[in-house]
Amino acid sequence: MRYVITNVETSEGSHCLYSAMSFALQKSNFKLSETDIYFLGNGLSLWYNKGSNFKWVIPDIEVLESLQANCEMPICFSFNVDDDFYRRAYQAIREDKIVFLYTYSQYLDYSDIYSGSAGHEHIINLYGYDEEEDKAYVSDSYLLDYSGKVLTYNGLATLSNIRKGTWGCAWFDQIPENQISRDKIFQIAIGYIRKFLTEEKNERGDYYTGRAAFKEFFEEFDELMTYDDSSFKDITQKIYYDLRIANIMHIIHYLKSFVFENSAYFGGKSDMLISSMEKLYLEWKKLLANIYKSGFSLNRKSFPGIKRKAFELIDSLSAILEEMI
Repeated sequence: MRYVITNVETSEGSHCLYSAMSFALQKSNFKLSETDIYFLGNGLSLWYNKGSNFKWVIPDIEVLESLQANCEMPICFSFNVDDDFYRRAYQAIREDKIVFLYTYSQYLDYSDIYSGSAGHEHIINLYGYDEEEDKAYVSDSYLLDYSGKVLTYNGLATLSNIRKGTWGCAWFDQIPENQISRDKIFQIAIGYIRKFLTEEKNERGDYYTGRAAFKEFFEEFDELMTYDDSSFKDITQKIYYDLRIANIMHIIHYLKSFVFENSAYFGGKSDMLISSMEKLYLEWKKLLANIYKSGFSLNRKSFPGIKRKAFELIDSLSAILEEMI
């Protein structure tokens, strides 16, 4: 069987998950910016625990449940994708519902950037399929090249490879008739910003979250001194990648976009907030480059200073967020 949703357009996104969600809504009349989606799904909620070997947790289910509740928009999803769920996903596509897939990038054969890499978690869109020809029609709004530039892709991939590398699947099952108001979006976002500042643990109490998670993360930098050379180099490169691609840099980006898109709510403070975030973004960018270079050159002596600077920048971010709320 074959079905393809027509007239879909891929535009450059700022994060693979939130740009994929934005793409999935383009055939509907329900309009949300990528920044709106980020805050309505509580994208600020990143989890960390001591002893996690510097591995952050992005609570995928909680993001979908928050977005679903805040927009009153049912989302069909599974993180245990079997043949039956794929049949349901194909049915959704036949109803002109664009699917977003949680994948491992090494199975994405439409780009040498992915197929030639060790792989990482990534989210793309599926808007068509041809089972007989083993073709998937996909959109990728956040394809990073080797220099860090964001590219896009809209076209064919191998369906069997996509299925092999997929670990999660979702779509908006029912679109609300009424738009969510700007006032409601703003109040929800401010509530999540306040949580970022004040809550130390998630609801289950098993992970640090928000500002507390970042402090726990950088507090563990002392442990880096115990790693052998190979492990030290590997883990510092991973720290750099996670903070840059899925973490602090995106937080600052979406906060800046939020102020810009909702400037009327901030009155005369909006320009000051945006300027402060731009400066903070550059400071974090410089710090992450230092992490990368120091890790690659095995310069362990740099990391106590990197840790101190990270705590300074966390405090700077907190001061900006206090101004916002």
